[in-house]
Amino acid sequence: MDDDGRTVAVPGQPDAMTTPHLADVPVTTQRELRRRWAAVLEPPVFAARSMWIMWLRADGSTLPTLVPIDELPREPDARTTTGLVDLAGTVADEHTDGIGHVAFALCRSGQPTCSGNDQAWADGLQRAAGEAGLSSWSLHLAAGGAVLPLVAPPWPRGDGEEQDRPGPAPGISRRSSAPRRARRA
Repeated sequence: MDDDGRTVAVPGQPDAMTTPHLADVPVTTQRELRRRWAAVLEPPVFAARSMWIMWLRADGSTLPTLVPIDELPREPDARTTTGLVDLAGTVADEHTDGIGHVAFALCRSGQPTCSGNDQAWADGLQRAAGEAGLSSWSLHLAAGGAVLPLVAPPWPRGDGEEQDRPGPAPGISRRSSAPRRARRA
């Protein structure tokens, strides 16, 4: 304690060490994003289908908000995927100045392998993201205690190898400059 009665951190002592808030630890590789999802969704075992959305800033830090969308249909429809992408894009525009990455996690029961329905979700989000101009996004599957990438982010893998698919690297790309199309109600 100091003279004012306040607790003082002493270097080398456990109370002097701090752990950064998870949102402040940058995510800049595919491996780090998969690990972040595993940490956030711990344990990655789900009874019902849901989609979780996480936003990353240009420096790789995450917004302090995660959004779970529950009661998803087994098979996606255009209205649902468009709504998810529009929500994600709006938050990215407002809170990352349109610069950043949108990470989706499809959570469901069952085995941690990509099913036909999982691939349909990936395809539906791909179409909706293309129409909305959302260029930096990814999709992971959380099921059966594991987290697997379905659509990898456009970053290095994180194991010394180059990225798995074309895209800007390292770091996080900007949203496409294509205007967002207005949706009819």
